[in-house]
Amino acid sequence: MKRTPLKRNTPLKSGKVKNSSGRSGPKIEKAKIKKAPVPSVAVLDSLFSRYIRRHGECQLWGYGGVTCSTQLQCSHVFSRRFYSVRWDKDNAICACAAHHWWQHQNPVGSTIALQELLGPEHLDALIAKQAAGRKPTPDQKREIAAWLRAELREAA
Repeated sequence: MKRTPLKRNTPLKSGKVKNSSGRSGPKIEKAKIKKAPVPSVAVLDSLFSRYIRRHGECQLWGYGGVTCSTQLQCSHVFSRRFYSVRWDKDNAICACAAHHWWQHQNPVGSTIALQELLGPEHLDALIAKQAAGRKPTPDQKREIAAWLRAELREAA
């Protein structure tokens, strides 16, 4: 049985490439386009939390008979697991730690408070965004990070 030579499309040690015809030619370099790195979820969460907390006070003050604490937190209406609205400014409010805890312990009271605070139209629009959305692409993550950084710079 006759052996046929292998046809390679990978670089050899000499830096030349053998094509399917068996001839070697110069190695061709592809142009690399440098893009900004994709921000991690942790970086976006941190920027978004700072953006929401710049409100400066608990937006749920007076609800649930809870006394406000001094620590402000970013409280999401829809959980952070829904990436379509995770970094949407309409999906978060500034709440103190005590009211944020109260929200998680009393979902019915929290829903009533959010309807009074934000309005039913706001919540309906947010439900539509959450249902229709998808996880952001790397380019969208870059845009979100740039937008948050610009907003935080303006506030400073």
